[in-house]
Amino acid sequence: IKNEDQNHIFLKLIYNSKLKKENIYIKLHPSLNYNLYKKKYKKIKFTLTRRTISEELSSGDYCLGLSYNSSAYYDAYMQGLRCLRFISEFSLQGPQILNDDFESVNELNKLLIEIHKNSFISTYVLDKLHYTLGLNINNYARLN
Repeated sequence: IKNEDQNHIFLKLIYNSKLKKENIYIKLHPSLNYNLYKKKYKKIKFTLTRRTISEELSSGDYCLGLSYNSSAYYDAYMQGLRCLRFISEFSLQGPQILNDDFESVNELNKLLIEIHKNSFISTYVLDKLHYTLGLNINNYARLN
């Protein structure tokens, strides 16, 4: 299965989940064909955006991120946004921040229910980001 096929599976999972009634914005990986996806999903309530991940996340317009095989997973958490991560046999997965990986619609729906009950970024998440990515570590002052 090609990576592009995995992207279609990811988008179908989202469409078939509890999110299907929500406004969903999709930021494609730069290597993917924007026009192909725009045409394929024009009847579905997805909006494809051409803005960068940083522009999207810093807008403050989102309450949840979904990722597949992308560092956008960590980018979302660094902006204080919970992010769920689709995994498949083709995924390159770094460490999880929370137990937020899913492989099926049922797993995604369970995570969505859990998030609805606990909608905050905890100090545990910030500690995990600090450890994994060095978030907010600035050692440049020591160099003087």
